[in-house]
Order: sequence, then structure tokens, then C-alpha cells
Amino acid sequence: MRARLGAALAALAVAGAGCGDEGSLVDGGYVEGDTLTVYVSAPFSGAGGAYGRDLRDGAKLALFDAGGRAGEYAVNFAALGAADPDQALANARRAIRDPAGIAYLGETDLPRLRRSLPILNAAGLAQLVPFAPPRRDVRQGSPSGVRTVGTITRSRLPRPAAAAFERSFGRAPGPGAAAGYRGMRRVLDVVARAGERGGQRPLLVRELFDGAKA
Repeated sequence: MRARLGAALAALAVAGAGCGDEGSLVDGGYVEGDTLTVYVSAPFSGAGGAYGRDLRDGAKLALFDAGGRAGEYAVNFAALGAADPDQALANARRAIRDPAGIAYLGETDLPRLRRSLPILNAAGLAQLVPFAPPRRDVRQGSPSGVRTVGTITRSRLPRPAAAAFERSFGRAPGPGAAAGYRGMRRVLDVVARAGERGGQRPLLVRELFDGAKA
């Protein structure tokens, strides 16, 4: 079971790994086609690496549990290492150049968020973070005037998901695992409810953040 699940999770990650290097800058419009990409940006080594790996793997597990789909859409997963704020900026630039990009889970701290938020906000790409960013930073980092960043609710992994996480990754889930799992589930649920409109980035932003101003 662990081998099969591990192989499937790896396939989900590889499917999205090549996205974003090419393509036009998104403008908050629609994703064409029936495949979406959710990005995760976090440190995977060094300081904060354990939390970042849990965030990444929790998101992978949520996508696996959903069968790699959200309603009418297939969903790819791209994990990008953010060892420092400059890498977070590069990750945001990569995500907005992916014509299939629909959401971005990360950053894991305020210095990284300050670099990525203005890029993602200007492009209209929804961003979920595992902490509550100060309102002043959200306002200053939102050139569009529309709120595109929100907090993943803190909670524990559901018991079956925690057991699956430990079987799949060979370690007990830490706090980041619940954040990754619930952040991914939140995106997938909104896309699934939207039906054929699930590829509309403004709709996802509106549903996630209630159309709030920054």
C-alpha cells in the first residue's frame, strides 16, 4: 500500500514540475483547458525545512485523496523550494507565467511573503499562507487593491489522513502537514463547486476571500 501510494504521490508532483517555465503572464483571467496547477513554495532544507516539507507533503496527500482532480479539472502539483526571500520572489514569477496556474500555497513566513505577494496579487493569483499576515503588509503588498491572500485555518490532520501521511512519508505529520492538506483541500473544494467555471482565477479569489479589499 505504501509503495503504491508513494508512487502515485510522486507522479502527481512530477506532473506539475515542468509547468511555468514558459507561457504568457497571467492576468487574473481564465485557465484555458481542463488542467490546473497548484503551487507550493516553502523551504525544504535548512531553517524551516521540516515545516516546509510537511506543508508540501500534506498538500500532496490532499491531492492524492481527491484523485488528482477538482470537479471537471485535472490538477497538477508543483513544489518550489524557497530557501530565502529571493527564491520566493522567483517562485512567484514562475507561478504567474504558468497559463494553468490556479493557486499558490506559501510562503511560510513574512519576509518571503513580502517578496511574493505583490507579484501574485498583481496577476490575480490566489495565495494561502499558514500564518496571519499583518494587515499593513497585505495592503502594501496588494497593488490591485483586491485581497488575494488568506490564512489557512490551523487544525490537526484528520486521523485517517494522519495515518496515511505516516505510511506514505515514513514520519509523523507535523503542523505543516495539516496546513498543506487543508490549504490544498480548500482550493480543490472551491474549484469543484464552481464546475466548468473552476478555471476562473477571479472566481477562486472571490470565493476564498469574499471579494474583500486589501
